[in-house]
Amino acid sequence: MKLHLLHAKASMHGVFCLGKEPLSDITPEESDQLFELIQSLIEYPLHKKTLLEFSVSEKISGLCTQSWKKMLHQEMGRFLPKGENAPSWRLWMTEAQMALHQHPVNQIRQEKNKATVDWVWLENPDPRFWKRCFSI
Repeated sequence: MKLHLLHAKASMHGVFCLGKEPLSDITPEESDQLFELIQSLIEYPLHKKTLLEFSVSEKISGLCTQSWKKMLHQEMGRFLPKGENAPSWRLWMTEAQMALHQHPVNQIRQEKNKATVDWVWLENPDPRFWKRCFSI
């Protein structure tokens, strides 16, 4: 499983995924601070792959997710995780969202009119799982 840090925008029609491109200026220091935050919120060990991507070292059962790229520029609600353990992961994603909103990295980025990290997206990189859980 992978965790992606994404930029999103809320509107009266929902929350829309704007992806990683608006975050291309994130610094290694900002990424490290956000990694520490996410690691403190999740019970699984994480490994940093890139500035905006972490891997979850343990398999998470009972959860179907898909690529964040599938929801780019679309309302994110219909892409939320599905499966037996989805409710607890949706709750975790909401808690992570709130923690990101309050994090000093995002506060400073917002003051500088830079895109903020608004969403943590859990992704199963195997597309066979997407087809079982989502009509894409």
